[in-house]
Amino acid sequence: MRRIACFSILALALACDSTKPEGLPNLTGLYSLVSYTVDGLTETPPRVSAVLGLTRHAIEDEWVVGTLRLEMRRETPHGSGRSVGFGAYGHGTHGRMVISWKGTEYQGTYTLNGDTLVTRMVPAAANNPTPGGEIVWVLDDAL
Repeated sequence: MRRIACFSILALALACDSTKPEGLPNLTGLYSLVSYTVDGLTETPPRVSAVLGLTRHAIEDEWVVGTLRLEMRRETPHGSGRSVGFGAYGHGTHGRMVISWKGTEYQGTYTLNGDTLVTRMVPAAANNPTPGGEIVWVLDDAL
């Protein structure tokens, strides 16, 4: 299942316009969560914490494609939850981004300002109940 999801996200990225990327940043690195906003509610550490690892593998047309590893922990009134998994990502010109993680595909945008990466993603499937959101990351280590 993971291979199908990774393949489909990379196919989505490669199916877009076919111009050469100019000035696409290298997002490879290890990031820590600064804030997590869903449905207008913003959470910050220590209530929520996450680490995101991005590794670039190729540049295809106007897309950089690679793998990601995400580990997130959230404290709720009912206890804590932890989610860890691997996936795939692609980022392209005009700040576009796609992610496949734990069987869900997301699409949206990213911005990079110095060491701060902001991702704004929503599930690609219209019938998916998973909410979209904005996550602000700070680069801890460029790999």
